[in-house]
This record gives sequence, structure tokens and C-alpha cells, in this order.
Amino acid sequence: MKRHTYAKRIAGFLFSNEQVLAEALEMLIQGTEEVQLQSNCFPFQETDYYDAEMGKGLKRLFVSFTGVISLEQLFHWKKFTDSIEDALRIQGNRQINIDPGYLDLHKVVLLSSKFGGQKIYLGSQVWADMVLLKKKGGYQHFAWTFPDLRAHKYDEFFLQTRINFKNDLKKNIKNQKESNV
Repeated sequence: MKRHTYAKRIAGFLFSNEQVLAEALEMLIQGTEEVQLQSNCFPFQETDYYDAEMGKGLKRLFVSFTGVISLEQLFHWKKFTDSIEDALRIQGNRQINIDPGYLDLHKVVLLSSKFGGQKIYLGSQVWADMVLLKKKGGYQHFAWTFPDLRAHKYDEFFLQTRINFKNDLKKNIKNQKESNV
């Protein structure tokens, strides 16, 4: 098992209705691991980009999940979260926006179905967008990083998720060594 081929699965949620968030989380948990950590929830006021489709008063939070994910499975993770968004649509409009992604020892990456100059194509209409880079004591953003992530609102969540990733990775490596004996 190579450490650099695994990461911690994360998801960011934009929503206004707490019940829709609960439904989306329940659907995610059925297809993945349990939620390990949840960030604080902040008003999403940095842009009105989603207002026409999802309405005003949006909030954002991030969650991480127990265990680790193989990087080879990432585009499946994006397709799965897209199916949840679609299942919760009302009259064609999304009620929730899910930004799946991953965190490893060095960065935070969100997955997208939209092309962008800085994004790396993974296949199956899925792009990887590195939005934060780990630096001493926190995270560094880029010119393309979402404004709310640039404001360091979620750094505490990402730092704790990184600690959880290290611990889960050690458990995974230990379990693989024991099963190979």
C-alpha cells in the first residue's frame, strides 16, 4: 500500500434547507463510510452565483468520512454525489450542491464536472481542482480558490481532518500488513 495513493474523503454542502442536508447526508452514508467530522456551518454570502437555482440564504459546511479512499475511486465519488443532487431536485432545480473531494497530507482537492483552466481531468467528465495547499499552521489558497475557503473559515476543520487522515491511514496500513501475514 502506497501512502500517496490514498486520501480522506470530504464533501462540502451548499444548502438552505436543513432537512435536505439531512437527506443528502443519509444518502451519502448509505454509500460510503460514516461521517467522522463536521465543520461549523457558515452563511454562504461571498457570491450570488447559486441564488437563481437554489435561492437566497445559503449556508456551507464540510464533512469528512471515516477511513481512507483510493485515489483511483475518485471519479466514482463525484458521480455518486451528482446522483444525490439529482435525486433531491425539485422542478429541475438543485436543493443542495455537493462538492465532493479529498484531503491528503499536502492539499485539499474538490471534484467538479465543470472544466477550468487550473483543473486536472480525471476521466468520465470529472476534473480535480486543488483549492488549498498545506503550509505550516494552516492552508494556502490560490487565485481560483472559492472566496469562503480563502477566508480560512474551514482551516480548523481541514487541520483536524488531516490528523484523522494520518490516523486512519496508519490503521489501514497496519490492517493490510496483518492480513498479508
